[in-house]
Amino acid sequence: MGLYTISKFENANSSGNRYYTNEQSIGNIIRYIFRADRWNDEICITYAGVRNINIREGRPRDIIRGIKKWQEYTGKASGRRMYHYILSFPEKIEPQLVDKIAREIMDKFFTNMQVVYAVHEDTVNIHVHFALGAVMMDGRKINFRKKEYFEMKMRIERYADNMIYQDDPPLSFMYRQTSLESLLIC
Repeated sequence: MGLYTISKFENANSSGNRYYTNEQSIGNIIRYIFRADRWNDEICITYAGVRNINIREGRPRDIIRGIKKWQEYTGKASGRRMYHYILSFPEKIEPQLVDKIAREIMDKFFTNMQVVYAVHEDTVNIHVHFALGAVMMDGRKINFRKKEYFEMKMRIERYADNMIYQDDPPLSFMYRQTSLESLLIC
């Protein structure tokens, strides 16, 4: 659990693909969060969203192609290619509310970034995956330092908690609604 929060936002780097630095890693993370595979190019998730990615049909391959093309167009198709985060909830929560929280987080915190999210309801605790392309829409490369990551983490956890407990919050939260662009060092 995050400090003073109920919801938990975590960096989801996997040991096999620690920093998502190659072209294949883009496809791997997109297919994973949408529960798709190379042969079944369907999104097998009920609640999902996409922002700032040029897609035709909304299939995982189109999302992967859109992220790769933007990185190539901006000349930033090397180094870190993706960021992967998970927002989880420790108690039973309706998937529709998780979807609403994910959409609002995408709209408020990741406005100038390529981002996809998918809600996973097939585990003990419901959670949402966020995958961010490492190049912002203005062409700058995202570089989350530890300090910026932890500030983002706390803001997102508090925001999610405030949405869940609007009428009866278990804790009092102070929340500053600002874009993450001010935190990024590019």
